[in-house]
Amino acid sequence: MRHARTGRRATAGTPRAAVRAAGAGARALRLRRAAGRFIRRADKGKPFAIGLKAADPHAAAGAGVACGRAAALARVAQAKAALAQREEATICAIDTVDKAFAELNRYRAARAKAGQPGLRDDDRVAQLLVRMAEIAAARLQRLLPA
Repeated sequence: MRHARTGRRATAGTPRAAVRAAGAGARALRLRRAAGRFIRRADKGKPFAIGLKAADPHAAAGAGVACGRAAALARVAQAKAALAQREEATICAIDTVDKAFAELNRYRAARAKAGQPGLRDDDRVAQLLVRMAEIAAARLQRLLPA
């Protein structure tokens, strides 16, 4: 029988605690059964049978088949979720590219309305807006399939 120690001290009001305290002194700790199952490191993460039918070979075979089906369904669900996440990221990147170019066009229109010439090489705002559009376009290219 496996036991685990809890951090509580045994109270002197119970007969068990009095016996334990007499044998172990004031540091007597209550013992509780450890719930759970021993799992080897090599078996960590693998599915395992639990319940009343775990020792039944026929039920164990059925459980193995059910676990295999569940694993296949989980892989399909993960693939769908990854695809949905990629599509959402692509839509977000397209929106970012659109906003970056719209901001650049607004800046050009404001300069034209003020009678200033088109974008110059030394215009820091124009350089920043162009760089933002380039970064957004590069991000979109990375998301699109080749």
